[in-house]
Amino acid sequence: MPLLAEIAERQHCLVESFFNTTPAEMRNSITGDNELEDKTTLAFLINGESATDQDFINDYNTNNPDQPITYVGALMERALQNDGILSYGDGMTKAHTKNLVSYCFDTVDKSLSDQKITLRVRHEEYKDDDGHYTMKAPDTSTKFQFDENDTASRAEFETTSDFMHDGNGKPKFKLSLLPIIESQITKRYETDGAQAAMNWLKKFTDLVGYDFRGKREKSNINCRRTQPYAVMYTRQDLEGNIVLDQETGKPALFKEETISKEDHLRGIRQANKIVFMFCLDVNRIFEPGKEGEKITRDNEWEHEHQDHACEFTPGAIKSSDNVTRAEIDAMDDYLKELKSSVMMEHGIKKSPLSGMNKDARAHFYVTRSKGRDAPLPEQLTLRGKTDNFIVERIDGFEHLLQRSNIIRKVYEEAVENRKHQLTQKVG
Repeated sequence: MPLLAEIAERQHCLVESFFNTTPAEMRNSITGDNELEDKTTLAFLINGESATDQDFINDYNTNNPDQPITYVGALMERALQNDGILSYGDGMTKAHTKNLVSYCFDTVDKSLSDQKITLRVRHEEYKDDDGHYTMKAPDTSTKFQFDENDTASRAEFETTSDFMHDGNGKPKFKLSLLPIIESQITKRYETDGAQAAMNWLKKFTDLVGYDFRGKREKSNINCRRTQPYAVMYTRQDLEGNIVLDQETGKPALFKEETISKEDHLRGIRQANKIVFMFCLDVNRIFEPGKEGEKITRDNEWEHEHQDHACEFTPGAIKSSDNVTRAEIDAMDDYLKELKSSVMMEHGIKKSPLSGMNKDARAHFYVTRSKGRDAPLPEQLTLRGKTDNFIVERIDGFEHLLQRSNIIRKVYEEAVENRKHQLTQKVG
C-alpha cells in the first residue's frame, strides 16, 4: 500500500494544496472555506489619554445622555442604521447576540503559532436566570493564513459536533480532527477529484497532524458577540452589464432593492444582493490552564462576506449566488470607509494589534502576561481540566484509512489513477 507521501503531489503553496487552484484564481472567488473579512481591534482615548472600553462608555454616556450605549459596538450598529443598510436577518427585530467561548491549541514545539495556524474548539454559552451556565453548539476549526502579513483572506476548515456525556450526564467535548478531515476529503473529491483530495490531506496532516494528542491549550477566549448585517444591492443595465459608479469605476452600490419607474423604463434591473455580517465583539482573555483568571479584554469590529447563511445565527441571510468578486470588493471598501468614519467621529483609534486574529492576539496577551518563554501545559487540557473531554485517537495514515470508509475510497481511487497514468506513460 503506497504511503500518503507517495500519492500526494508536492505543492508548497497552501492555496494549491487546499483549493487546487492558484493564488491569482483564488482571488476572484470567495467560498465557504476561504474567508474574506476585515478585522479592526480598537484603542480608546479620553481627552487624548488611553482609556478602557468601560471608561470610554461612561464618558460617552455622560456626554450623550439621550443616546446611551452599553457596549462600544453599538456605535457601529447605529451607523449602519443611519446609513440605511442595516439588517438583523429574516424575521429578526434586533441583532443576534451570544457568548462564544474558544479554546486555542498549539503543538508542544509551538509550530502552529509560528506558522500562524489556528486550532480552535469553540461553543456557545448561556446563563439562565439562576446563574447556571449551559453550553451548546460546539465546533472545531482550523484556520490557515495565506499571507503572513494579511489576515483578510484565510482558509478555514471546520465542523460542528455535539457534546458527549459521562454516566452523570455531564457534557464532554470530543476532541477530534476526523470530522474535519472527512468533510474536506468528501468536498475536494466531489469538486476536484481523488488526487486533489489526497493533496489536501497531505498538507493538512503535515501542518496539524491527525489528532489532538501532542496539542496543548494556549488560550481561553470568552467573546460577547453582537451580529448585525449590512445589505446593499447592485444593478444591471439593458445589456446585462453591472452598473458602475462613474467616479470610481467600481460596481455601483444601492441601499434600496426597489428600482424606480424611470430606471425600469431605461432597462435597469436588479443584479445582486450583497450581505456582510458584522461581528461586534467584546473579548475577555483568560489564562489557559486555569479557570476564571482574566488577563485582559479587547474590542473588535469585524465584517465578513456571507456566501452562505450561517447555521449558528437565527434568521441568517446571505449574498446572491451569482455575486462577483468585484461587487464584494466594492461593498467591502464601502464598509471599511464607514467603519473608519465612525471611529474618527468618536475618537477611537486602531490598536497596535489591529488586523491580528483572536488567536494571535490572545497568544500575545498570554505571553506578555506569563513571559515569552513560559512553557505550555505539560499535558492536554481544556479550560484547565483533563476530565471534560475525550480524545479520538488516530495513529497515522494507515489507522486513518481503517477508521474512515470515505477516505479509504478516495485514497484507493487516487492509487488506481496513479497506476493508470504510469501504465499510459510506459505504453
